[in-house]
Amino acid sequence: MADAGLDAWARTDFPNTLGSVSSLPKTVRIREVGPRDGFQNEPDVIPTDEKVRLIGMLATSGLRRLEVTSFVRPDVIPQLADAEEVLEGIERPEGVAYSVLIPNEKGLERALGHRERFDEVNLFLSASETHNRKNVNRSIAESLEGLERTIARASAEGLRCEGVIAVSFG
Repeated sequence: MADAGLDAWARTDFPNTLGSVSSLPKTVRIREVGPRDGFQNEPDVIPTDEKVRLIGMLATSGLRRLEVTSFVRPDVIPQLADAEEVLEGIERPEGVAYSVLIPNEKGLERALGHRERFDEVNLFLSASETHNRKNVNRSIAESLEGLERTIARASAEGLRCEGVIAVSFG
């Protein structure tokens, strides 16, 4: 016999919050950030060759955009201190765009030494003044000034630039 509560739930008419299916986009673009975001949150440093191996598997899985590393301060985030080695070690399959997370002009300068190994940069800013200070030791206004210069330089290098707003929803 079916659970009465579950049965009642299954019969409930929920409002369609997505609207009509015909108004949905025909495609979506996914950028997998696990190689960067996942690795940076690990308590131990993952060996570079293991990072490269995982990125290779993701690149052959059908994903078209991968955020592979970040050019942050190695003393602050040692899990990503091998950004240059990761970029140099990965294969570049046709049709897969690699991106790197760039916190500032210094990070971009480091990344540009390996320009042929990636296609896009992701730049970030926090929606919260407190979080931005804790994350990059700058006010939002200071970050915006720096990002303007960083985006201009990255664009001049032919890189696609995307902005990320951290803690957008709290």
